[in-house]
Formats: sequence, C-alpha cells, structure tokens
Amino acid sequence: MGDLRKNVSSWLRRRRGLQALKRRYYRRYDQISNDTKPDRYPEVFAYASKLLSRTPSDVLRLLSFGCSTGEECVSLRGYFPGAWIDGVDVNKKNIRVCEARNQDPRIRFDVSTKNLVASRPFYDAVFAMSVLCRWPQTKEVENSAGVYPFEKFDETVRFLDSLVRPNGLLVIYNANFRFTDSDTSEHYEALRAPGLADSGFVHLFSKENLKLRDQCYPYCVFRKLDEPHGR
Repeated sequence: MGDLRKNVSSWLRRRRGLQALKRRYYRRYDQISNDTKPDRYPEVFAYASKLLSRTPSDVLRLLSFGCSTGEECVSLRGYFPGAWIDGVDVNKKNIRVCEARNQDPRIRFDVSTKNLVASRPFYDAVFAMSVLCRWPQTKEVENSAGVYPFEKFDETVRFLDSLVRPNGLLVIYNANFRFTDSDTSEHYEALRAPGLADSGFVHLFSKENLKLRDQCYPYCVFRKLDEPHGR
C-alpha cells in the first residue's frame, strides 16, 4: 500500500510539473485552439471589402494571422476575388493541411514566425479573427493575467501594426482585450461594421487584466492613419 501511495504521489508531481511547463510554453502564443469554419465573419469581411473597394482587387495584399486550417483564406477569396492572400499559423500541422488543400495560386501558407511575416511587403488588411484571446480558458476567470495577459495582446498588436500599410486595415474580432486600450490604437481610426453590435463573444478584460463589467465593445475594424513606424 505504501509503494502504491508513493507511485501515485510521484505521478501527480510529474503531472503537475508537465502542466506548469505547458502553461509556460503556451504563454508565448495567443489563441491555441484550432476551431474554425468557412465564412465565420461575413459582415466583417463584407465591410472590409467595401472599405478597400477603391484599390484594384488584383493588387490587394491580405494577411490571415492565425489561419488555422485555411478556411478563412478561402472565405476571404469570395470577398476579394483577385487579391493576394497569405495565411500564417504557428501550428505546423495546420499549415500542412492548408497546403494539401490549396488550389489557389494567389493564396499561400506558411508557419508563422515574426521574421518571416515582417520580411514581406505591407498588407492592405491584416485579419486577426478569434486569435487574440484564450477561449474557453478565460471563460471562468476574473483576472486573465495567469492565462492571457494584456502585455501579450499588446505585444502582438504592435507587431501586427508594423505589417499594415498607411490607410490599411487592422481587423481584430473576438479578442480578450479592447484594441483601443493599447497605445498602438492611437495611430488608427476605429470603425463600426454595419450590422454588428459587438466585436465577439469572448470575455473582455482591462489593461490590468480584470474582467470588465461592460462586455459590449462595438469596434473590430481599424483604419491606419499615419505612416508606418518601427520597421
């Protein structure tokens, strides 16, 4: 009986250690779920298409940041018929699925690294849809610091800002934080997509990582106002 208790205790310690290691590893990333489906955001995509309609479709460059298994890129094609579309994701398995399915010469997929993405020309629109969040991990917490802190969100939006051309769009839907709480938002105009009363269903937190009482936030499309910086 004593040996059994020792074995169980040892197993529990190893399990807790692995869980702690996993939490530290995933803190480097934003959303870690692969959940997706075709055309999840028709109102947002249609509005972005309207805002960019003055630019010939065949010269537009779009980025799906956190493209999962590629459904978002294929959906964007329906709203931007001739655009060049890049999809990036940190999950190598997702990218292999994307590449195996892809038959569109103007869509390309890559494993997401900052050096790779930053090496490309500026984008007319960057889409971060259900990416800048942790769900359902933040569903039951009042403080997001231990799961997905504001500083990680802020770091990512600063990076995404560096990819957007002047007058281009940064589209952030279903995020755990309000983009307008970041210093980066000072360089953008917040726009309301017609037909959308809210910008997602995941819980919202403050810059201090505290769950907000007011969970309504109508902005998900932001137009860059000034010249790019820091690149």
